[in-house]
Amino acid sequence: MAIDLYKAYKGFYQRSYRSPADGELLEMTEAARHIALTLFRAPAQGRTDSSLLGLSLVSSRLLFELEKYRFSRRYSLDFIKGLEAGTYVIEPPYEIRHRWNDGSKVVGQVYVATSLRHRGWCNVGATTIDLSHRISVFENRYRLGMSVEFGAQTLDPFEVKHRVVSELARYRVAACTFQESNGWYAVGADAVRQAIERHRVRV
Repeated sequence: MAIDLYKAYKGFYQRSYRSPADGELLEMTEAARHIALTLFRAPAQGRTDSSLLGLSLVSSRLLFELEKYRFSRRYSLDFIKGLEAGTYVIEPPYEIRHRWNDGSKVVGQVYVATSLRHRGWCNVGATTIDLSHRISVFENRYRLGMSVEFGAQTLDPFEVKHRVVSELARYRVAACTFQESNGWYAVGADAVRQAIERHRVRV
């Protein structure tokens, strides 16, 4: 039976909705939505290749690492099982489906940050929440000495981030632990800033 990744995302969303002050739950919800939304839009954008599925699976496993110590019900496992078996569906309700089809009205920021721990590396991220809050949540968890070098407001921030990191793929660092992030690149912040400027959609 196919696993509905939208329902798995909604599990994350409902947790976060019940605990609005919990920044970690908000981050998990944002990550789950990004996985499901990217896969939902992929067929129309010609991006149903194995590399996209592989990246989605890596992100889902990172979500599991965040979930496993806090919850007995782990929605990330639905993502992992569906992606590994190739038997997932993504079925947002009819009344909101148009918002999933069209990300052009979603406003957020794409940013590049550096870390005292990972000198010479940059972290590339996207968020629809306040950027300073997003970084403080990240910093409180990992204690990396993070600072934002550049952030730009854009329409459809997660799609813009996808384009940026696709351009920077050859610089991606694979040495980070599951407890950190797979969003690190061995490239200068100015190069990332230029990529963001090329791909952002101005509001």
